[in-house]
Amino acid sequence: MAFHYSLRDPAFVFYSAHFIVKDQERESLHGHSYRVELSLTSSRPLEALRIGAIRLIVAKVCSELSCKFLLPAKSQHLSYERIEGNHYQLKVWGKPTYVFPIETCLQLPLAYSSAEMLSEYILDCLKEERGADIAITVGVFEKEGQGACCKL
Repeated sequence: MAFHYSLRDPAFVFYSAHFIVKDQERESLHGHSYRVELSLTSSRPLEALRIGAIRLIVAKVCSELSCKFLLPAKSQHLSYERIEGNHYQLKVWGKPTYVFPIETCLQLPLAYSSAEMLSEYILDCLKEERGADIAITVGVFEKEGQGACCKL
């Protein structure tokens, strides 16, 4: 027997800007109103406190991601350097592209700031709370009906 829990919360949203750069293609700078959903599966009923702890972690991560430019620090095609005036100069394929104030950027240990990678990032933030008895799926939705999930 398995117990399944779905978590949706008004705190599971973030509003961020990004663009994705790959070998021969690059998106324009744009933003999304992201929504995060969780699915928990366990072989035994989960305590409300444990679900509450998971909920708090996801809400905190969403808060940290909100109102930021998501900077994929492991990108092969996007680099950045600190320049005068407390800014980052972003370079796409080695060419200067954008300048952002540092406080508006959030460096993430990702190759891309896609919904897939963001769901993996959020899931990674939950790994200590997960334990061996819970399977977690994190979904990150860029808009209604369009998103990606990662499962652990």
